[in-house]
Amino acid sequence: MHVLTLETPVTLEGVSLARRRIARSLRELRFDSGLIEDLALAVAELGANLVRHAAPRPERLSISAQVDGSAIRLEMADDGGAWPELPGRLDSARRMIASRDAEGGRGLMLVARAVDRWEFETGPDGNRLKLWRRMHRRTPLVLIVEDDAELLDLFTWQIGSACRVVTAGDLDSAARVLDSLPVDCVVTDLHLGTESGNGLVERLERDPERPPVPIVVVTGDGDRSVHAGSLELGIERVLTKPVSGAEIMAAIRTAMVRAARQRARLMRHFSAVLDALLADRLPERAAGFEMRSRSAAAALGGGDAVLLVDRGGERRIVMLDAMGHGLGAKAAAVALVAMARTLETTAAPRSCREFVNGLSALVEQESAMAGFVATALVIDLRDGEASIASAGHPRPLLVKAGGSAETVAVSGPPLGLILPEVPTETTIRLAPGDRLFLCSDGVDAYGLACGGPPPDWLVEPLARRGTGIAETADAAAAVIVERLGPDPEDDWSFLLLAPEKRDPPDRPI
Repeated sequence: MHVLTLETPVTLEGVSLARRRIARSLRELRFDSGLIEDLALAVAELGANLVRHAAPRPERLSISAQVDGSAIRLEMADDGGAWPELPGRLDSARRMIASRDAEGGRGLMLVARAVDRWEFETGPDGNRLKLWRRMHRRTPLVLIVEDDAELLDLFTWQIGSACRVVTAGDLDSAARVLDSLPVDCVVTDLHLGTESGNGLVERLERDPERPPVPIVVVTGDGDRSVHAGSLELGIERVLTKPVSGAEIMAAIRTAMVRAARQRARLMRHFSAVLDALLADRLPERAAGFEMRSRSAAAALGGGDAVLLVDRGGERRIVMLDAMGHGLGAKAAAVALVAMARTLETTAAPRSCREFVNGLSALVEQESAMAGFVATALVIDLRDGEASIASAGHPRPLLVKAGGSAETVAVSGPPLGLILPEVPTETTIRLAPGDRLFLCSDGVDAYGLACGGPPPDWLVEPLARRGTGIAETADAAAAVIVERLGPDPEDDWSFLLLAPEKRDPPDRPI
């Protein structure tokens, strides 16, 4: 779904203007501010590289953006000399983000950090770069509190490849950040001028509207009694300088896991109540199809939900994903299910596309959903035929009886994002032996969710011959668990459909 197109001269002034125009256009469409800043920064850094390093320098730069599933795809095309080394430099920048290399590579490091995937073509007529950025990233937000500017810079670059980072130089600044942003973890120096980093514990405990935020102390003080005092106050971990980026990241992950488990114990009952509200059992057979579903939740779980509607001889399945995690995402999923049920009851949209448009309009009007990126996939089943419409969901995967696999060309913007184009709708009839795989973005966040081809590790169990649909679903779930681990960072769910096997008619005697 097209978002913007612009062209600019390849000068520093032109690149700066393009950055501002991109940011303004995306803000008007209600995109997340972090995504807007990252994409605008990527354009600025890549444009500046063209100005300074391309030989010969291009004269014009064309930029376009479109919604691609639950990601934004940004394309940059120039008319300059071939630049075959760019992919290698981006790959190298991604590898070196945590090692804080030379100043000259920081621009491309920022680009590598801002996007999830890229493709590049170069030739005599110029260069074309495609960048994908997911609309929702499950990247923790870490506050670093350090009064030494050089150490603050070092720590930021050490963990910046895995986290979003905000910084503060003293406790008052840290308190202002904590009041304004949903910080997941705090990394603080113990001695901040005349103050102690331990003071953050008391400030956080006095805030009745904020759940506990885990704190990691990094200090040059080797006194064991000082360390013990911090731990007794509730600090999760104390590290002694000098420390590596790997050590800090390990401490952050451990602290966040422990904090999540503590919240899970306190909120398990509430979570179970929400699960009951979201539950909607799918039959194993309906409208000429066999179907099986599998799923796994992260921590308290997030916003995956499935709604089943019986429409006489047809069945409508609505797969929903309020992206995020924890009780907030679950509450958003409950709201989405309520909106979807209300829409079906009051309007009964005739087609998948009409249903997606109606649900998107409801989400856009609901101010409480403004902070969430939500996607949907709507499937109407009738007599072995499936009609599909999408609102930002990963594209379905059709696995043919012969073992080949291809994504189904159906797309649309996420719910609540109103664009001039309407979502597409496609209808397919599955032949005997075909299978249709429909999933949330937690299954393959950097591939299918960013419009990429289906990964081989997922196709293989789905294309395996001689297994029934239940065995195939179990095999697919097993390989997903193998890839993502038993405690996934994000919820994942999938639905597997196959034509219902019918007994051949009796032959006349």
